[in-house]
Amino acid sequence: MRLSASQDFPLGSEFSAKRKLAVNYLSSSQKRLVPQLVYKGGILHSWRKKIAVALNRSFFAALPPLEQVPKDEADTAC
Repeated sequence: MRLSASQDFPLGSEFSAKRKLAVNYLSSSQKRLVPQLVYKGGILHSWRKKIAVALNRSFFAALPPLEQVPKDEADTAC
């Protein structure tokens, strides 16, 4: 007989409580977003194209302060 995950570890059990992970936006931005922007941004910069990045508010709030530059000098828009 095969059990589903909810039967194996019902909500409220010790295991399910430990499995609830908090979202770490800062770590995610450093490991995934920034390397992609650096790589893709370099290519787009050489083509003289700009890139826009859409972020949810919580993700943006977790980022370190970003330097603001005039629109005509910007390579990325958030």
